[in-house]
Amino acid sequence: MTARNAEFEPEAFRERLNSLGQRFRNRKTMAQAAGVSTDALSRYLRGDNQPPVGAMARLAIACNVSLDWLATGRGSCDHEDFRIPPLDTDGSESSGRHSPASLPGLSLRREWVVQALQAPPEDLAVCLVQDESMSPLLKTGDVMVIDRERGEGPRHDGIYALSLQDAFLVKRIQHKPGQKIEFHSEHPGYQSFEMELNALKAGRIRIHGRVIWCGRRMF
Repeated sequence: MTARNAEFEPEAFRERLNSLGQRFRNRKTMAQAAGVSTDALSRYLRGDNQPPVGAMARLAIACNVSLDWLATGRGSCDHEDFRIPPLDTDGSESSGRHSPASLPGLSLRREWVVQALQAPPEDLAVCLVQDESMSPLLKTGDVMVIDRERGEGPRHDGIYALSLQDAFLVKRIQHKPGQKIEFHSEHPGYQSFEMELNALKAGRIRIHGRVIWCGRRMF
């Protein structure tokens, strides 16, 4: 494709931009990542307006694609590895307070992350299993990918990474009647425990996110 025929086609650009929307949880997070307003992004996605060069460049960076491909469709979409960052367990970007955060991260193909994990890559974090409480399902040293929770507490039953006081835990969470949550272990040597949902809102326990993938050495 030469420079002459690599022209900006509004409809084709709109289709490419909409296809990138699946990489984010919603339009708001996509707009925040690109440094544009949600209203402006909505206009770009509908094709009502064309983004200026600066906004186009920020969208390309946020979506991890080349500016050339986003603007003209020339070449191929950039499928370089996406680095999933280590889980931050106490709210500080550089703390490393808990050992799960010492994992340097995990690099995977962005395309695989989107298709196989079915989660926005920017919402993911990686950490290590710390004990045998979830064995045999999860064993010490297993690598976990966490879909970090947004809002107040877990929305669904499932396996979650959490912090209780100074302990990093992985538990199966089950919602119970009466605004209660039960925390289960897979290993019979670890007892289950129950807490009021208000304990989450009060900050007594911190839910880091849902475990959506794990990997380990087989032998």
